[in-house]
Amino acid sequence: MQAGQWLLVLLGPALALAIATRGSALMLLPLAATLGVFHGLTSTAPFAGSGFSVSIALACVGCIALAMLGWRYRAHFAGKLLCSAGLYLWCVVGAVGFGPQ
Repeated sequence: MQAGQWLLVLLGPALALAIATRGSALMLLPLAATLGVFHGLTSTAPFAGSGFSVSIALACVGCIALAMLGWRYRAHFAGKLLCSAGLYLWCVVGAVGFGPQ
């Protein structure tokens, strides 16, 4: 049952995103989680001032805290949801880190 719960909370949102966008936005998750966060922290674009970089960094810290809290209570379904929410919010922060395109 544990493996099924992990599959549900980790792959469910990605599958819903793939169905909603017909698969076109599926690569956005890993790109935003890696390059988006890096771009948001190091960009020299006009929209990315020091306040933008600090907000990206604080949002990343919040995502890490949420994932760590969920990992602590991973034996329960709510803990798995918290951990998954932290990981997916990290991807959302990375997508915001790309800036207004």
